[in-house]
Amino acid sequence: MGLKRGDKYRQTKPGLGTQALFLKSVIYLISNILFFRTLLPAFKM
Repeated sequence: MGLKRGDKYRQTKPGLGTQALFLKSVIYLISNILFFRTLLPAFKM
């Protein structure tokens, strides 16, 4: 459902669509890094 809406948005405004996709991936990466950084000390103990 969300993908279809994103595709439609990307077709109408390609520049904004790719920028939003890039932002999403960057935020996803940062959240993953923070998540693992909080988990690693717990595993070391």
